Amino acid sequence: MAESDDAPTPDLTPIRLGGLRILVVDDEADARRLLVKVLGEAGGIVTAVGSVAECAGGVECFESPGAP
Repeated sequence: MAESDDAPTPDLTPIRLGGLRILVVDDEADARRLLVKVLGEAGGIVTAVGSVAECAGGVECFESPGAP
């Protein structure tokens, strides 16, 4: 089935995160690395952890003086 000519064109404008701090929690190391790379390239400041137990430390990192 062919697509209609009336189909909307997707917006492919790159997203810029402008220094937004992001905490990624994922138990799959490959997924964490991919998210860190993509979000970092978009301008995010990314902290990645592998579990909820590690997550508390990641949040504390955001709250520490001098943390990015």
